[in-house]
Amino acid sequence: MRLGGRKPYGRALCCEERAQGTVEYAVVTSVFVVVVVALALLVRAGQEGVLLSLVEGAASHVFSAAGAVDIALY
Repeated sequence: MRLGGRKPYGRALCCEERAQGTVEYAVVTSVFVVVVVALALLVRAGQEGVLLSLVEGAASHVFSAAGAVDIALY
């Protein structure tokens, strides 16, 4: 039963619209933390040369003398 357009006290907490905002804030904050950690891992991998070794291994013409001949013949 509503009195004066307000919700009864017992249902105010479970039906509160602000609770949705809290959940959205928690989800967005969690995603932001994951993105920051992923970027930090990429920077660290770049500094340690891990990304360079992956690029060299995945290159179609590996950096060597035979690779230069292969590029010239291409």
